[in-house]
Amino acid sequence: SDISNDVFSAPVGSGTYTASINLSPTYFFTSQTGTMTYTRVPETLLITIDYQAAILESLTVLGDGSIEPQYDTATKRISGTTRYDVSLLGTLPTGVIMTFSPTLGDYELINIDNSLEKIPYTITCAIGCESPDKVIVQDGVLNTASFPDSEVITVNGEGSNKVDVAYDVSFDVDGNALSSGNYQGSFNVVYEVNL
Repeated sequence: SDISNDVFSAPVGSGTYTASINLSPTYFFTSQTGTMTYTRVPETLLITIDYQAAILESLTVLGDGSIEPQYDTATKRISGTTRYDVSLLGTLPTGVIMTFSPTLGDYELINIDNSLEKIPYTITCAIGCESPDKVIVQDGVLNTASFPDSEVITVNGEGSNKVDVAYDVSFDVDGNALSSGNYQGSFNVVYEVNL
């Protein structure tokens, strides 16, 4: 029987599980008289598994990603922000790992009429991230100093089956360097249980 499949298919919670197996190994040996003989020594084998249940069952993302630009005529800067609210549901005692990609550059909004015009953006974890540094991407560049493997860990879900995370996606750029138009971009986040 495959123990790992049995553990994952059984509807059990976290805890310590013990099993015992009675064995009677047979030992063959030559007696003092030269006769081949055997003996059986009954033994009990104890197996203990400290199982910590952890499963990400579902997630919900709220936010349309639309950024309404704000114009500062005095400084000639354009800025904007939008928020994504993410609810992660499951048994999450040690939180969730969020892996951001791309890992190198390209966190940019690109003018759909002129691909040479780009707006680098910043992603900040507003709610739910464990790291004291909340800036995941700064002006289009992944913060590898704080997140070397592109992995951001959420706070844990201990005592709850839900972890809430919020990202603010924003930009603040020189308005003289841009043309009017629609800009778009994307980034990916892979969510997995923090084991």
